[in-house]
Amino acid sequence: MRIESAQLTEHPVPVGPSLALNVPDSGPPTPSAELPLLAVARIRRRQLNSALLHGPSRSWRDRRRVWPATAAGLVLVAMIISGAAVAQAYHRQQQIDATPPPSTSADR
Repeated sequence: MRIESAQLTEHPVPVGPSLALNVPDSGPPTPSAELPLLAVARIRRRQLNSALLHGPSRSWRDRRRVWPATAAGLVLVAMIISGAAVAQAYHRQQQIDATPPPSTSADR
């Protein structure tokens, strides 16, 4: 079974980045005078996207400082509460162990 050259050119298989991204080729190269303008537009688009995603704080960096401190504070409070509960249970058990068991009439 031999493949003819006419069969190869009828349905060419796309190769390259346009196949991977499933987008058409971008066309001719951009002149170098427009590159700074495109870079500024890209930065502005990224800033607007970040502002939309992260609300009035305008940046995710501000919130990152708050959450670790909040989590650490909650862990510290949980440890203090559990420590107090263990200490209270220990003292209550000491009191129970110190009191003699009530005598019953069967022991006499």
